Amino acid sequence: RFSRSISPNGVGDYRVDGKVVSFAQYEERLGDIGVILKARNFLVFQGDVESLANKNPNELVEMFEQFSGSIEYKQPYEEALKKKDQAEAATVFAY
Repeated sequence: RFSRSISPNGVGDYRVDGKVVSFAQYEERLGDIGVILKARNFLVFQGDVESLANKNPNELVEMFEQFSGSIEYKQPYEEALKKKDQAEAATVFAY
């Protein structure tokens, strides 16, 4: 997993699998999977575009959750939502 963050004062860092690395290491690891930053553009194959176009809405949501990193909060969110629903149902029966 690759990430880059920039603090409010403008200081940035690069991370690979949660570990802070130098830009050179970050660029090298991206190169290992075929992403070349120096090109300043990316080649997207037609099959990849077609694959995205054929995804159903749930698959698209899951893909965006993975990209954004929010997927790690999915299970805790669903558990909290279930507890909320149960609490609301219990409240309705109490009145």
